[in-house]
Amino acid sequence: ASQMNMEDKLSHLVIVAARLLFLVTAIAISKSVGKEDFQYEAVHPQHVQIPSRVYSQYHRVPAPALPLPPYLPSYPNNPSYVFAPPKHAPPPEAIVEFTEITAENIKDVLFGEHKKPYIPRFDLRYYKNEECLLHLKGYCVTVGDINDAVLTAYSKLNKWFSLKSPDESKWNLADIGNSAEYLVEVSTLLADKYQLSPAEVTSALPLIDTSKTMVKELCPRPMSTTNCKENGYRKIDSWCNNPEHPDWGASMSAYVWMLPPEYSNNVNTPKRGYGDLSLPNPRRVSSTVHRGANYRDAAITNMFVSLGQFVDHDMIFSSIPIDPKTHSPFDNCCSAREEDKHPSCYEYHVDSSDYLYSRFGKSCESFLRLVPSTSFGCKLGARAAINRPSSYLDLNTIYGSDEGTARKLRALVGGKMKTTSPLKHYGLKDVLPFQLENPDSACIRPNKNTFCFLAGDNRVNENVGMGVLTILFVRQHNALAEQLHHLNPHWDDEKLYQTTRHINIGILQHIVYNEFLPILLGETVMKQHRLFTDYGSYSGYDANQNAGILAEFAAAALRVGHTLVPTFIERRDKNHNLIVAHRLSSLLRRPFSMMNPGYIDQYILGFVNQLSYAADESVTSELRDHLFQKDGAIFGHDLIASNIQRGRDVGLRGFMEYRKTCGLPVSYDWSDLYYQNIFPNETIAKLRSIYQYVGDIDLWSGGVSERPLPDALVGPTFACILATQFTRIRYGDRYWYENLNYYGAFTSDQLKEIQKSSMAAVICDHSDDIATVQKWPLIYYDYYTNPRLSCRSHDIPRINLAYWKEDVKIPYL
Repeated sequence: ASQMNMEDKLSHLVIVAARLLFLVTAIAISKSVGKEDFQYEAVHPQHVQIPSRVYSQYHRVPAPALPLPPYLPSYPNNPSYVFAPPKHAPPPEAIVEFTEITAENIKDVLFGEHKKPYIPRFDLRYYKNEECLLHLKGYCVTVGDINDAVLTAYSKLNKWFSLKSPDESKWNLADIGNSAEYLVEVSTLLADKYQLSPAEVTSALPLIDTSKTMVKELCPRPMSTTNCKENGYRKIDSWCNNPEHPDWGASMSAYVWMLPPEYSNNVNTPKRGYGDLSLPNPRRVSSTVHRGANYRDAAITNMFVSLGQFVDHDMIFSSIPIDPKTHSPFDNCCSAREEDKHPSCYEYHVDSSDYLYSRFGKSCESFLRLVPSTSFGCKLGARAAINRPSSYLDLNTIYGSDEGTARKLRALVGGKMKTTSPLKHYGLKDVLPFQLENPDSACIRPNKNTFCFLAGDNRVNENVGMGVLTILFVRQHNALAEQLHHLNPHWDDEKLYQTTRHINIGILQHIVYNEFLPILLGETVMKQHRLFTDYGSYSGYDANQNAGILAEFAAAALRVGHTLVPTFIERRDKNHNLIVAHRLSSLLRRPFSMMNPGYIDQYILGFVNQLSYAADESVTSELRDHLFQKDGAIFGHDLIASNIQRGRDVGLRGFMEYRKTCGLPVSYDWSDLYYQNIFPNETIAKLRSIYQYVGDIDLWSGGVSERPLPDALVGPTFACILATQFTRIRYGDRYWYENLNYYGAFTSDQLKEIQKSSMAAVICDHSDDIATVQKWPLIYYDYYTNPRLSCRSHDIPRINLAYWKEDVKIPYL
């Protein structure tokens, strides 16, 4: 008993000593706060005196001689000093998790390894704080100015956005987005201090070399260094597609703009209307301008709509912040107190007179801004959204946008992709593998025994059109790999995979530019922008073309497809007769019907025989009122209101400014709009009833309402934006299928074979049992101009892979 009492006394003494240690540390820190004029000689070769205005942000505090508590950061080269938080920082408990000391955990607290958030080591001695980095408006932006902004930003944002050490090589989307939030805040502080214009924010701030400042403590390593080695194959993430600008068009890169973005503070805050008035409620715009009778197009099929979405998903995938606790988007924007809302909240309120939502008490729609991106070199500037896939047409939808995903999707045998065969006993072909990890993240499962599809992009489960096209191109990959293996049995898995991928991507690129874009843009615009793919028309790769995604393209122009989507999705039999029409909302995020025998073919035949809706301002209620509607619910989300709010989120300017940029007549007077014939008269009346100023008309609303060009599906403004983006894609992609001037490119004979490819051939060769299809599946069948052809017909050309046969050189003995 006496021995136990002695152990208890020793434990008690140790606990008391540790608590005294904590108290001494706290007193030392508290005494240092408020020393505004404290200066010291910086320890670096130049012996630059650090001004008090910079150093007062972080106070140097003599540390006790006893061991430091493990949660306090220390200087790497001077462990006798620590930094106290800035005076304007949140209280310590908001940053550091304190641990109650007990006899059981004292060793762990004092000496153990803890998983704690990364705290940047802002060591001011390492920086030349008076060095001028940019001359601007008669002022000099110094290293110290930027360091001040970094520290202020850190104290403001670290509650919401954790950081990862720049030394770590693996950064995910959330890590890059969090880093970008700090850079945006630093840019905001500098823009406010120097009263920068939008043009100065987008053109001057990026000129600053942030590697000389504390920004480097926030900069992801992938965004600061890269090694571009050529191996002849397109990288999965498309980094180094342009060796001079490795991040252009790459996965996780930032949106770019046709016009400088419009933000209220010129950097980040969503814009307001003319005269600093509020812009109209996006739900009100949706229900006033885009609610009306839906008319069918005269010639365009639903296959055109599905291929358009497939192209969209291949090039664009932006993200919203995810709550690390729930692994779901933050959803308290409408319910939380202002101080508890996530900084990305951008909710909008619903009018009490709303024709649907008001009947059920819905008065607010939660909405989150897109995750921002850092640019290569962590440059400062306006907020720009992050784009997860590469911007190039490279089948990210089936191959993925990063090496980890790509590896997971490969069979690693014979160059093939993973598939599964649930319908093999019916004599049907393979389908996509199932998503067994996080099974509820991509679709609405009816039960625990049903799974979503797994592909390069989990939006494959969004609707059956995406699912069908992804299955067709995965089947095409495996069929090509099998034929190449037969021709070249000496090729290993990697060469078979990369060569097959190169061919598959080339086929998609040719179909998009040869069949899809001429319908969308019309012959006149195609010629003006040199987009036709006739043999010999390609003028060559241009390293000065930034193929990154235009914000105007992603958040407005390519979303013109939403006006084409029909209310019902048809299934048809082998003879092209209607079987049934499913309500669109019943299929969204519910791809499971494709697992029924024969349904994949039935959906394909439905797509090529069903006319799309007309390209005008009216949108089906399935997208306006019932998007992603849950089982048993009366309504869902409004995609059109989201389009409008998203445009404001990413800084899109008003519709008229883009008309002006595209060389088109403009008017800022409502009366003049009637004479210029930009919109139908009914549409002008609707727009005028909700917008106070013509210049406030949102780009998406104006673009879809504009009268179409004579030979195109879209109006001149959207045609201008779309053509600009697709021109950059064609001429800014070093691995473009028509470019024959790089190691690993197609030969001229191989290119001629790729140019035989067609959507009809893809459908015939990789469906299960389709016997006939029209020559141009994106256009409605016509006996004379677009006849149905037998899938065995020579009128549907096929690629001859014999041109990929490699001669094996046998060494002379």
